[in-house]
Formats: sequence, structure tokens, C-alpha cells
Amino acid sequence: MLCTVGLTAWRLLANLKSLARSLAELNERLTPALEDLAAKSQEAAERAERLSARAQRTSRGDRRP
Repeated sequence: MLCTVGLTAWRLLANLKSLARSLAELNERLTPALEDLAAKSQEAAERAERLSARAQRTSRGDRRP
């Protein structure tokens, strides 16, 4: 019985270490993609802001580019 508990605990620890390694690898692979996505999101927000400002100027009759 004690051997079974010890073996189960050892397997659990090994699985947790493996999971931690996998999560670290996933984090390393996802970080560049997430940073790129954040940059593109910022760019899209800036474009939307410019378009909104242009639409407001157009609706007021101001024809400046």
C-alpha cells in the first residue's frame, strides 16, 4: 500500500514537471505572436481614430485632408 502511494506521488510529480515544461515552451512560442497581435491591434485602433476624425470633419463640412 505504501509503495503504491509513493509510486503514485512520484508519477504525479513527474507529470506536473512535464506540464510545467510544456507550459513554458508554449509561452515561449506564443509570446512573439501575442506581441505582434498587440502591435496590429494598436495600429488598427490608430487607423480607426483617424477615420473617425475624418468622418467628423466631413460631416461638419470641413474639407481638410
